[in-house]
Order: sequence, then C-alpha cells, then structure tokens
Amino acid sequence: MNAAARGFDVLATGHYARVCRDPAGGRWQLRKAADKSKDQSYVLYMLTQRPLAHLCLPLGGLRKAETRELAEAVVLYDGDLVLGGGTISAE
Repeated sequence: MNAAARGFDVLATGHYARVCRDPAGGRWQLRKAADKSKDQSYVLYMLTQRPLAHLCLPLGGLRKAETRELAEAVVLYDGDLVLGGGTISAE
C-alpha cells in the first residue's frame, strides 16, 4: 500500500536529493543533493511526476555535517547511534 492510499499527502524520506518544480513548465524535477559526496538522487531516478509531486526530501539541501548538527540539537545523534539504533558512518 502506498502513502496516498494510506491518506498521506506527502512522503518525507532521508534521501540526500532535492525535488523542485520548474516554474516555466510546471514539471517536477529530481535534482542532486547539495552535498555531492552524499547524493542519492540516482536511487530515485525512476520516480514519475505523480510521486515526485508528493515527495519531501528535507536533507537534500544540507551537507552531512549540517544534518549531524541538527540531529545533535534534538538529541537524535550522539556520535555513534541514531534514535532507533541505526548507526551513522563517521565519514
């Protein structure tokens, strides 16, 4: 079952990529992340206009260090673990 079928208008993921709307043509575009070394747009390349229109990628405009700073500020990251038990690479 997809997010729309569950009643969600937008799906947010932690992928490092960006989605924007072309003001001239109105089409949604998948763009590379601001942090080129962490870019994950290639994973999402197959998405069509419909899912792109409902996708939020809040990390796409951030560098990895900025993401860590934000996570530390709300105690999601302590240098080793992320809330939920996943690990973050020190790279």
